[in-house]
Amino acid sequence: MNGGLNFRAVHPSDVSVVRTLLDEFATFEGASSKLDDNALNEVLFSSNRLLRAFVAEKEGAVVGLIAFYLTFSSWTARPGVFIQDLYVKPAHRGDKVGTGLLRKLAQHCIANDFARIDWWVLDWNEKALEFYQHLEPTTLTGWVMQRLEGDQISDLARRRDDSPQSK
Repeated sequence: MNGGLNFRAVHPSDVSVVRTLLDEFATFEGASSKLDDNALNEVLFSSNRLLRAFVAEKEGAVVGLIAFYLTFSSWTARPGVFIQDLYVKPAHRGDKVGTGLLRKLAQHCIANDFARIDWWVLDWNEKALEFYQHLEPTTLTGWVMQRLEGDQISDLARRRDDSPQSK
């Protein structure tokens, strides 16, 4: 416990509250979530789990979460993690919930010999940018984030090697 806070791995009984937090986070970022409890349960707890998470509890209520997935660096030849979501309920911001969740993740990384922790921050989210600065992270430059989704993936999958668009 830390200031009445408890940080722990997510349990199956947390799925509904975690989904609610992720929905709140998506709304804050101007997005919508397509996640439902069944899908979240699958990615968190199936034998092929894709997502891991820690939650912060205060007085028995979940007030924040950090969701992450494993990555691998061929340069370090070691795994790492990518923070998918770090969210703290507005009423608990400033209570060291986010810092505690990051500390819990760092302890997990050390225990598992992970090489690094990566994350993205939206450039308009000044409070998040300010929050992360206390960690003294390395800001990566020279990289451009890119993505394919939906029809773009389908188009690429159908593309023939001899098509004019193939390079």
